Order: sequence, then structure tokens, then C-alpha cells
Amino acid sequence: MKRYYQQNYHTYFKKTVSIDPAPFLEPFVRCMKKNRDITDVNCKINRSVWDIGCGSGRDLLWLKQRGFHCTGLEYSFDLALMARKISGCDVVVGDFENFDFSRLSADGILLIAALVHLAPDKVCNVLRNVAQGIKKNGIVYISMKKGTGMFSDDTGRNFYLWQPEELDILFQKAGFKICSFSVSSSALGTDERWLGFLLHQHHENP
Repeated sequence: MKRYYQQNYHTYFKKTVSIDPAPFLEPFVRCMKKNRDITDVNCKINRSVWDIGCGSGRDLLWLKQRGFHCTGLEYSFDLALMARKISGCDVVVGDFENFDFSRLSADGILLIAALVHLAPDKVCNVLRNVAQGIKKNGIVYISMKKGTGMFSDDTGRNFYLWQPEELDILFQKAGFKICSFSVSSSALGTDERWLGFLLHQHHENP
């Protein structure tokens, strides 16, 4: 699966880079602003966001233009190069399945379609690892394909499909709670439906 993005990085870049991310990033930004420290008058400036599986760098650029300090994580070396070039942001080459998130301290983390190829039994572990990199009041945005089961497309990639209640159970196991939830159509004009979730870490009351 990962080999696809290494070998077809240019095709994937061209297919995704021009998609307008505003419909799913604007709610993320609003949530980030709402949860800022009230003394932080420059609420967007220097607030850090990590884009996991950043792909073309499209979302890094969009957020950077709005004052965020953004860093990407991308498995494909060549996609990482292209993302750096288009966004002007740092992009780390790495695998989110074994990346050390505990060394981060991010205000926000994006997982936009990053986990769509990951088998259900691995998703919770990745989310637990991601949770180590988010600040106490930080926000996580994650999107997954809606449906049931799994399918393979004409490139041979496997996609796992989810229902909202299934993901809610996984989020709780990983220490997150849902702040808001949306269902949207694919920006590529297919009949696919996407589930989008804004998450906070769940903190037990003392």
C-alpha cells in the first residue's frame, strides 16, 4: 500500500493539490480559536499544527497562510519534497505507525484521510500514539470513509469503511471524545461519503 504513494507520488499530487480544504479546515480553525487561552490575543500566530500524512502539502499551505506554524509528516519521500516546496513548511519523512509522537507538543493534529488504509485493529493504537503529541486542550481532526467493510480500487489500494458509532468506540478507547461530527461528499466528485470528527482528549475529573 505504502509503495503506491512512493511510486505514484506525482499522480497523487496532481489529483489532490487543487482541492479546496476550506470546508473541513475552517471548522478546525474555529475550534482552535474557541479553545485558545483567553490571554492569547494573537490566537492563530505560533499555534502549532501537525498534518499527519500531509500528502501534497495543500492543507499545510492553507493553514500557514492563516498564521499557523505547520509541520507535516509524510511516508513518501518524494511527496514530502513536493509538500515542502508548495507549502514552505517543514515536512518530516516518517511512518505514523511507529513515529514517536511523545516528542511533540501540538495545539492541533490533522489526520485527513491518513488512516483510510489502516486495518481496524491498528487504528486505536495509532490514535493512542497520536494522543501523546497533543497539548491538553489541543484539537484533533480526523476523516474516514463512510460505509461498511473494505474495498479495493483500480490501483489495488485497500480502503476500510466506517460507521460513526464504530469510530466513536475507538476514539473513546484511545482517550478522545467527539466535539463535533460531519458527513460530506467527496471533493473528487465520486459517490463516496466522508466522516469528519473534531476530537478533544478525554480528561478524568480529579
